[in-house]
Amino acid sequence: MTEEISKDNAYSHVEHTTISPPSSEKHVEDLPTIRGFETSTSSLPKGYFRSSFFVGTMFATGLGLAAGVGGFALAAPELAVINADIGPNGNLTWVSLVYTLTLAVGLLLVGRLSDLFGYVVNLMISC
Repeated sequence: MTEEISKDNAYSHVEHTTISPPSSEKHVEDLPTIRGFETSTSSLPKGYFRSSFFVGTMFATGLGLAAGVGGFALAAPELAVINADIGPNGNLTWVSLVYTLTLAVGLLLVGRLSDLFGYVVNLMISC
């Protein structure tokens, strides 16, 4: 019975993780906690949505989306010219589908690898 209680306490401790890095001036009990991916705006620090971390994350997400869409947007107008030169082919739509599929799978793989090895390693490999 005591082993079951200690296991439950260990799991409840894991669920209550902090959202800010530990500081030597703060105690763990004083830091706000998040359970899973849910939180309320009242538990966030004041000015969170104007902080450099939040604004930087939103900016990087927007740039990533623009780069993903822009990569195909540059080549899309030329596909009609290529199709006219080679001869009309109904399989031209597969080009955009394959691009979207490989982008989605590639982002999933890179995201998981950066979780496992850290983003610095992935940035160094991509250079």
